[in-house]
Order: sequence, then C-alpha cells, then structure tokens
Amino acid sequence: MPLGDPMNDGPYYIEGGEIEHVEVTVRVKNVSESTEFYKESLFLEEKEAGLFAIPHTKCYLRLIADESPGGETGITFLTDSVFTFHRKLMDENVQIIDKPTKNKEGNVEATFVDPDGNKFRVLEINQQVD
Repeated sequence: MPLGDPMNDGPYYIEGGEIEHVEVTVRVKNVSESTEFYKESLFLEEKEAGLFAIPHTKCYLRLIADESPGGETGITFLTDSVFTFHRKLMDENVQIIDKPTKNKEGNVEATFVDPDGNKFRVLEINQQVD
C-alpha cells in the first residue's frame, strides 16, 4: 500500500526496508597501516579499502581514521572455540588482555586489543540442553 513519502511527498511502500547486514566502525590512527592486522591477524576479508567482511556472517567492520583511537569498542566476536581463536591470536602476536576464562554464565571469553589499543571480546557460548 503506498503511503506518502516524508522526503518528497511521493509514494513509498511498506514492503522492503529490512536490515540486510550490520556494519561496525573501529577508529584507528591510520587505515592503511591497520589493514594488515585485520587481514592477517584476524583473518577478515577486505572488501574495499578499510572495509572487512567477517567470515560466515553478514557483518562488516569498517576502519576509519581518528587521531585518538583505542579503548572499548563494544564489539564481541562469537566463536565455536575461544581456546582455538586465542591460539591463533597468540600465533599472530596479538596482545591478549584477558586469557580465556569461564564467566558467571558458564561461557568462555577472552579479550584482546589491536595495535591502536581497540579492545575486542571473543565469546564462546556454552550450549546447554535442558
């Protein structure tokens, strides 16, 4: 059913408008210099300069330049094995802040930072059958 378009008073339709993917932003000092870390250490696929696809998802991570990067990103990567992911990070010499530990919900989590000090969490959700 067409409704009035608030942008130009033309018709628009209720169909469509679904979210197609999620894109998160990470602030880094230099996008070009940070690209190698995200490709080589986190194994993300670069789609275009500064934009990375997160494998097996419809999520993307975009790097943007900022003079004061670093800090909590609020980004959590879910994995089927935090211990294996942790080992891969260690093999790539990524700085680990918190080694894999079981949290109060019984899930395993770890924390690491990128070269600009951006903090990320890795989480393995314990699938419990009731």
